[in-house]
Amino acid sequence: MPLGLTLHDQGGTLRVVSHGASAVELTVSDVDDPRRVVEVVAMERGYAGVWTGSSARLVPGTAYSVRVDGDPAPGDSFDPTRHLLDPYARGLVQVGPAAWRSVATREVPA
Repeated sequence: MPLGLTLHDQGGTLRVVSHGASAVELTVSDVDDPRRVVEVVAMERGYAGVWTGSSARLVPGTAYSVRVDGDPAPGDSFDPTRHLLDPYARGLVQVGPAAWRSVATREVPA
């Protein structure tokens, strides 16, 4: 499965890489109010620092983000209160003056 969000019949699965993280959470927002988180999924660490989490609520148009925790090390800046963007997201929505969320979208046909 590729990195980023993959939508399927059961919702969506997000895969991100963080070698130094001790915990990664997928947050899923309300479809009508992307500022309101309606689900938090504890992602599972797999091979090579790839974290995976799934939600039936991840459907096209749904906003989501990632929160990461871990011990600070040179080059790392973990803050489990900050909502991070999926670097592979195909869509974004602004939820505040300086706050954004990724948006679930279907892959564009080639």
